[in-house]
Amino acid sequence: MNAGEARPPGPPSWRISQGKGPTPARPAPDPPWEGDGPWRTESLALIHGARASCSAQAIDDSLKDIGLMPMADVNLAGLIDMHVHTAPDVVPRYADDLDTARTAAAAGMRAILIKSHITLTADRATMAERVAGGLRVFGGLALNDAVGGLNPCAVEVALRLGAREIWLPTFDAANYRRWEGQPGGIGVLGGDGRLLPVVHDILDLLHAGEAILGTGHLSVEETFA
Repeated sequence: MNAGEARPPGPPSWRISQGKGPTPARPAPDPPWEGDGPWRTESLALIHGARASCSAQAIDDSLKDIGLMPMADVNLAGLIDMHVHTAPDVVPRYADDLDTARTAAAAGMRAILIKSHITLTADRATMAERVAGGLRVFGGLALNDAVGGLNPCAVEVALRLGAREIWLPTFDAANYRRWEGQPGGIGVLGGDGRLLPVVHDILDLLHAGEAILGTGHLSVEETFA
């Protein structure tokens, strides 16, 4: 798909089911997750069920049931988590920015990076860091349709607001849409198989701003282009 070419419309991947609340989309399939299968599905169901109860003990019990180490036994001192989804969001999240920052600080973590599929998190990170007691909190921007897709202007503003990572399309990536059985989506390659000029513009901004590039939910071919 060439720069500026109109993309076929498709339903947003963070679709909201009528009468049932937000429905989170699934992860990108290319490459597939290691360990997919009944064990992983059952494990996630147990953990997410415990999270819904808002009980740390329930989470630990669920982890023990599937042979994993209880959270209380995990030493997080000095850890940097670079992929944390928090509320507010259009899908349910376990905790908001402030509670997540406080919890991470209490666990002795060094830093977290807040991610959203639909909006900038650098500004939110600045506020969360003020209550975190020494924890560094960073944010970024995912280049999905909600922010204009491959939008250098949005990237420039995000970096000026302190974004430390920019993700190429995730839920609106053409690769992800294909796996979801949806039309359209954002690609980063032209008809010649090379990166679109707008992608080079974005990469130049990241280089100048010393920010991290996240490849989002692109295909393997796109990632290595």
